[in-house]
Amino acid sequence: MIEQNRFIMIGATSRNVGKTEFACQLISRVSRREPVVGVKITTVAERNGQCPRGGDGCGVCSALTEPYCVTQETVTQTGKDTARLLQAGAVSVFWLRVLKDHLADGVTALLDRLPPDLPVVCESNSARSVLAPGVFVVVKSDQDTSVKQSCQAVMAWVDYWVTYDGTGWDVSSDRCVWAGRKWSLVR
Repeated sequence: MIEQNRFIMIGATSRNVGKTEFACQLISRVSRREPVVGVKITTVAERNGQCPRGGDGCGVCSALTEPYCVTQETVTQTGKDTARLLQAGAVSVFWLRVLKDHLADGVTALLDRLPPDLPVVCESNSARSVLAPGVFVVVKSDQDTSVKQSCQAVMAWVDYWVTYDGTGWDVSSDRCVWAGRKWSLVR
């Protein structure tokens, strides 16, 4: 397990439950005091398999030609989650696309690209199986009780559950605190 107290990892039980907005709030708040890095990790089960979201998909999985790929987001107007993290105030945003069987290698390559000692706000469920962040938050819906497989696999490591009601969360992101070069929770 790779220890990274400078990471706060935000996962979700399902899509569209406010995970990226929660990450953006953290970035916005911390970036007022110091630089913060945003990270999104997309784990691909099968490079040429069926899209996990159904339909034709976006091409992310089929476009992955190596075991992993780390890219840096530079455009804020794409509407993608990585662009939203950049708009929120991150000094840099990285996107790791990685085959599930190469997750540890991909995370190691990502860490090599990150500026040292800066706080990192990371969106991922799967990466929790190889990386131990300072805090692991999972956002769930108050309407949808289903839990996607990537979240089921890491539920034992959740530090904090946040419930989304379609407009906001049951607790403030202010409970997630960056201090002393690590993330922690204020209850």
